[in-house]
Amino acid sequence: MPPPKPAVPVVVKKLPGELDWEKPVAFNINSVINEPVIQNGRIYVTENNRLVILSTSGRILSSITAGGDNSTLTKPEVSGNLTFAGSDTGDIYSFNEYGKIAWTTNIGTFKYGAYPVAAYGMLAVPVFDKGVILLSTNGKQIGLIDIKQNQIFSAPIIINSGKDVIYALESGDVVDYNLSSNSAKWTVNVKERVLYPLVGEDGVVVVLLRNSGSVIGINTQTGATLWTAQYGDIAKTQFNPVYSHGKVILANYDSSSSVSYIYIIDSQSGKLLTKTSIAEKIGIPDVADNSVYISSESGKVYSYNIDKKQMDWIYKAAGPNSISLVIGDENGVYALSPKSMIKVVR
Repeated sequence: MPPPKPAVPVVVKKLPGELDWEKPVAFNINSVINEPVIQNGRIYVTENNRLVILSTSGRILSSITAGGDNSTLTKPEVSGNLTFAGSDTGDIYSFNEYGKIAWTTNIGTFKYGAYPVAAYGMLAVPVFDKGVILLSTNGKQIGLIDIKQNQIFSAPIIINSGKDVIYALESGDVVDYNLSSNSAKWTVNVKERVLYPLVGEDGVVVVLLRNSGSVIGINTQTGATLWTAQYGDIAKTQFNPVYSHGKVILANYDSSSSVSYIYIIDSQSGKLLTKTSIAEKIGIPDVADNSVYISSESGKVYSYNIDKKQMDWIYKAAGPNSISLVIGDENGVYALSPKSMIKVVR
């Protein structure tokens, strides 16, 4: 008799919202206050004075401290093989693809929502009392946008293939500065100082105002106001606005009611596409394709579908640990708890 054929293993396809894998991490990441970045299979996170680079397969590729124990790094910016971050000590750090410091320079103080922005082969660095300093990616200063005794508290945005830098001032002025003519193309006053980073792209820049919860869309070609909206639930939020594919995501946690709010707005029209609330404290939202991913203090990961206006799924991590961050790409949703990294099926 012929030998029996070996059994064919049954492959059970995991469903969206199910755990793909969980792997331990060698250290705790508890207090992520800046948006992480995911690019080319790597996740970049800053926590206090440390930059952590993880692979989307769950490995720690690098962990490096920059500055003293009491310093704090800004949101990481990734451009090519380099990662950039500012520090509240006034330093700018450039890290190579291996997580080592490539160069550093002291340039001035950052305040509130200000951090270096990288695009089109340069850095736009909003220095509190100097203006927007322009650096090449090797750290050489290539320009300065003087703010003339004003102050800057928010991150700018670079548009138009690197020809324009839009920034906002303590006076409430939002300015489009053309680098070719070295002059302001337009100036709009939004009647309140701007503390959150500007978001948008060619065609529209979106401004979120802290005290009022007002949101303003401005045409980047003309400076004309396209739309305005106001959301009281978003006033004084601790979360920066998130921009993705023409959508602006706003979030806030109301400690008095223990409820978090998420608003998704069309950046061109200002139309409120959808909103939802979650009865617990959340972390920084992330957007991938048409879903918003949200971490929570109770250890849940939420996947909210913008088109369906409902939750696609909710994943609950084992144990009482909170989820300190969540970020997604086309291959999955990745989350960090204090002791492990998990991947959830999209």
